[in-house]
Amino acid sequence: MVASSNMHGLLRAATLTSLGHRLVAPPRRLYWRIFAPTRVGVRVIATIDDDSLNVILVRHAGGDRWYLPGGGVRRRELLADAAVRELREETGVEVASKDCRLASVHTSFFEGKSDHIVLYSTIAPRTWAHQTSSGEIADVAAFPIDDLPRQTSPGARRRLDELRHGASPDAVW
Repeated sequence: MVASSNMHGLLRAATLTSLGHRLVAPPRRLYWRIFAPTRVGVRVIATIDDDSLNVILVRHAGGDRWYLPGGGVRRRELLADAAVRELREETGVEVASKDCRLASVHTSFFEGKSDHIVLYSTIAPRTWAHQTSSGEIADVAAFPIDDLPRQTSPGARRRLDELRHGASPDAVW
């Protein structure tokens, strides 16, 4: 009975988190359009260390798209350290900063934002936690790079296509 009660509490918390994200998103978009702060963020292409080319993606709470793990850079934080932290927080994957390779730098003006995204690549261990310490992430999974889910975000899909085909990265995310 205790496990059932705990599960009910977890489901309720997840529902409230999803609802909170949907309520906060419209005012945030308006703020970005008016003030357009310039932000720097990181994303990580984490491929599994095995014979297949599987990439780790995350799905945010309240959303249905799959994204590359990543997020904002904290004040006085090195970019590679931010990539390692975001990967760990969103997926449970532990890697060292020295194992993250700078892949490319992009700009996004989506939703009126002025974002600069620094993309890193790394190899994730064959076994990893498949867990998140972030309430913003609803799911984390690995997918074959040549068979991504239909709901993969356009930016993530473009970056992974560039990787697959050895193409030069586009400056726009």
